[in-house]
Amino acid sequence: MAYLIRYNFQIDFDFTNLLNQVPYVAIIAAISFVAVGSYKGVVRFTGFKDIVNIIIGANILATILIFFTFLSRKMLGDNSIFNLPGSIIYINLLLNILLLIGAKLFIKSIYNHITQDFQSVSNVLIFGAGNSGMLTYDAIQNDTKSGLEVVGFIDDDERKIGKK
Repeated sequence: MAYLIRYNFQIDFDFTNLLNQVPYVAIIAAISFVAVGSYKGVVRFTGFKDIVNIIIGANILATILIFFTFLSRKMLGDNSIFNLPGSIIYINLLLNILLLIGAKLFIKSIYNHITQDFQSVSNVLIFGAGNSGMLTYDAIQNDTKSGLEVVGFIDDDERKIGKK
Protein backbone atom coordinates (compact mmCIF):
# COMPACT_ATOMS: atom_id res chain seq x y z
CA MET A 1 0.00 0.00 0.00
CA ALA A 2 2.87 2.39 0.80
CA TYR A 3 4.33 1.77 -2.66
CA LEU A 4 1.00 2.59 -4.31
CA ILE A 5 0.62 5.81 -2.34
CA ARG A 6 4.24 6.80 -3.04
CA TYR A 7 3.85 6.22 -6.79
CA ASN A 8 0.35 7.80 -7.07
CA PHE A 9 -1.45 4.47 -7.47
CA GLN A 10 0.49 3.65 -10.63
CA ILE A 11 2.75 0.65 -10.90
CA ASP A 12 5.86 2.60 -11.95
CA PHE A 13 8.15 0.55 -9.73
CA ASP A 14 9.79 -2.87 -9.80
CA PHE A 15 6.85 -5.06 -8.78
CA THR A 16 8.97 -8.22 -8.44
CA ASN A 17 11.24 -6.38 -6.02
CA LEU A 18 8.15 -5.45 -3.98
CA LEU A 19 7.03 -9.08 -3.90
CA ASN A 20 10.48 -10.12 -2.71
CA GLN A 21 10.46 -7.48 0.06
CA VAL A 22 6.98 -8.25 1.45
CA PRO A 23 7.93 -11.44 3.36
CA TYR A 24 10.89 -9.73 5.04
CA VAL A 25 8.85 -6.69 6.03
CA ALA A 26 6.01 -8.93 7.30
CA ILE A 27 8.40 -10.96 9.47
CA ILE A 28 10.01 -7.82 10.90
CA ALA A 29 6.55 -6.31 11.52
CA ALA A 30 5.41 -9.45 13.33
CA ILE A 31 8.52 -9.43 15.50
CA SER A 32 8.18 -5.74 16.38
CA PHE A 33 4.48 -5.94 17.28
CA VAL A 34 4.94 -9.17 19.27
CA ALA A 35 7.85 -7.53 21.12
CA VAL A 36 5.64 -4.67 22.38
CA GLY A 37 2.63 -6.94 22.97
CA SER A 38 0.12 -4.88 21.02
CA TYR A 39 -1.93 -8.03 20.41
CA LYS A 40 -2.52 -8.69 24.13
CA GLY A 41 -5.15 -6.03 24.81
CA VAL A 42 -8.74 -7.02 25.51
CA VAL A 43 -11.10 -5.38 23.02
CA ARG A 44 -13.48 -3.86 25.54
CA PHE A 45 -10.61 -2.32 27.53
CA THR A 46 -8.80 -0.83 24.53
CA GLY A 47 -7.37 2.50 25.57
CA PHE A 48 -4.38 4.79 25.56
CA LYS A 49 -1.89 2.06 26.49
CA ASP A 50 -2.89 0.00 23.44
CA ILE A 51 -2.50 3.03 21.19
CA VAL A 52 0.95 3.73 22.63
CA ASN A 53 1.95 0.08 22.05
CA ILE A 54 0.89 0.32 18.41
CA ILE A 55 2.88 3.53 17.94
CA ILE A 56 5.94 2.00 19.60
CA GLY A 57 5.64 -1.18 17.51
CA ALA A 58 5.32 0.78 14.27
CA ASN A 59 8.34 2.91 15.18
CA ILE A 60 10.40 -0.18 16.00
CA LEU A 61 9.42 -1.60 12.61
CA ALA A 62 10.42 1.62 10.81
CA THR A 63 13.73 1.80 12.70
CA ILE A 64 14.62 -1.79 11.83
CA LEU A 65 13.68 -1.22 8.18
CA ILE A 66 15.85 1.91 8.03
CA PHE A 67 18.73 0.03 9.65
CA PHE A 68 18.50 -2.93 7.25
CA THR A 69 18.16 -0.61 4.25
CA PHE A 70 21.26 1.28 5.36
CA LEU A 71 23.22 -1.96 5.82
CA SER A 72 22.11 -3.43 2.50
CA ARG A 73 23.03 -0.24 0.63
CA LYS A 74 26.48 -0.17 2.24
CA MET A 75 27.23 -3.86 1.72
CA LEU A 76 25.37 -4.77 -1.47
CA GLY A 77 24.82 -1.44 -3.21
CA ASP A 78 21.64 -0.01 -4.68
CA ASN A 79 20.61 -3.26 -6.37
CA SER A 80 20.03 -5.22 -3.16
CA ILE A 81 16.67 -6.83 -2.45
CA PHE A 82 16.27 -4.82 0.75
CA ASN A 83 16.74 -1.37 -0.77
CA LEU A 84 13.63 0.39 0.53
CA PRO A 85 13.19 4.09 -0.21
CA GLY A 86 12.88 6.23 2.91
CA SER A 87 9.55 7.63 1.74
CA ILE A 88 8.11 4.10 1.56
CA ILE A 89 9.27 3.38 5.11
CA TYR A 90 7.69 6.57 6.48
CA ILE A 91 4.45 6.08 4.56
CA ASN A 92 4.35 2.50 5.88
CA LEU A 93 4.90 3.83 9.41
CA LEU A 94 1.99 6.25 9.16
CA LEU A 95 -0.28 3.67 7.52
CA ASN A 96 0.49 1.13 10.24
CA ILE A 97 -0.28 3.61 12.99
CA LEU A 98 -3.48 4.94 11.43
CA LEU A 99 -4.91 1.63 10.25
CA LEU A 100 -4.07 -0.40 13.35
CA ILE A 101 -5.38 2.22 15.78
CA GLY A 102 -8.44 2.79 13.60
CA ALA A 103 -9.16 -0.93 13.39
CA LYS A 104 -8.75 -1.42 17.14
CA LEU A 105 -11.07 1.49 17.98
CA PHE A 106 -13.58 0.44 15.30
CA ILE A 107 -13.75 -3.10 16.70
CA LYS A 108 -14.15 -1.69 20.22
CA SER A 109 -17.03 0.54 19.13
CA ILE A 110 -18.77 -2.37 17.38
CA TYR A 111 -18.29 -4.53 20.49
CA ASN A 112 -19.71 -1.80 22.73
CA HIS A 113 -22.65 -1.24 20.39
CA ILE A 114 -23.48 -4.96 20.25
CA THR A 115 -23.19 -5.53 24.00
CA GLN A 116 -25.26 -2.46 24.87
CA ASP A 117 -28.13 -3.60 22.64
CA PHE A 118 -28.75 -6.63 24.86
CA GLN A 119 -29.07 -4.96 28.25
CA SER A 120 -31.48 -2.57 29.86
CA VAL A 121 -30.05 0.87 30.47
CA SER A 122 -30.58 3.12 33.49
CA ASN A 123 -29.92 6.83 33.07
CA VAL A 124 -27.75 8.38 35.81
CA LEU A 125 -26.47 11.81 36.80
CA ILE A 126 -23.02 12.19 38.33
CA PHE A 127 -22.62 14.61 41.22
CA GLY A 128 -19.46 16.63 40.59
CA ALA A 129 -17.97 17.59 37.24
CA GLY A 130 -14.37 17.77 38.47
CA ASN A 131 -11.70 15.10 38.57
CA SER A 132 -13.70 12.67 40.71
CA GLY A 133 -16.73 13.08 38.45
CA MET A 134 -14.64 12.34 35.38
CA LEU A 135 -13.15 9.26 37.07
CA THR A 136 -16.66 8.06 37.87
CA TYR A 137 -17.73 8.74 34.27
CA ASP A 138 -14.77 6.75 32.90
CA ALA A 139 -15.49 3.86 35.29
CA ILE A 140 -19.13 3.71 34.19
CA GLN A 141 -18.26 3.97 30.48
CA ASN A 142 -15.62 1.22 30.71
CA ASP A 143 -17.87 -1.18 32.65
CA THR A 144 -20.00 -2.68 29.88
CA LYS A 145 -22.01 -4.77 32.35
CA SER A 146 -23.17 -1.89 34.56
CA GLY A 147 -26.21 -1.02 32.45
CA LEU A 148 -25.72 2.65 33.31
CA GLU A 149 -25.87 5.55 30.86
CA VAL A 150 -24.47 8.88 32.02
CA VAL A 151 -26.84 11.62 30.89
CA GLY A 152 -25.23 14.53 32.71
CA PHE A 153 -23.34 15.99 35.63
CA ILE A 154 -24.52 18.00 38.64
CA ASP A 155 -22.11 20.63 39.95
CA ASP A 156 -22.33 23.87 41.91
CA ASP A 157 -19.60 25.56 39.82
CA GLU A 158 -21.42 27.87 37.42
CA ARG A 159 -18.46 27.87 35.00
CA LYS A 160 -19.15 24.21 34.22
CA ILE A 161 -22.78 24.71 33.23
CA GLY A 162 -23.43 23.76 29.61
CA LYS A 163 -19.99 22.18 29.07
CA LYS A 164 -19.59 18.86 27.30
